[in-house]
Amino acid sequence: MFKPKVTVTKELMSKITEAAKIAGCSNLEEFVERALNKEADRVLSQGPKREMSAAEVEEIAAKMKGLGYLE
Repeated sequence: MFKPKVTVTKELMSKITEAAKIAGCSNLEEFVERALNKEADRVLSQGPKREMSAAEVEEIAAKMKGLGYLE
């Protein structure tokens, strides 16, 4: 496995270090890998985002006008 490098602020490093201790991880890398894997799974499970069609935008605008949010 390769060793990529990631730069973070001192404040974030402090938070990560503390969180790793609380989570009971044996080292910082274990915590970071676990956290990034969990977040990647969450994002990927949502599927790709798509743009709305012009008809969808118009339909939403019409509904919002009917509710009084738009003039």
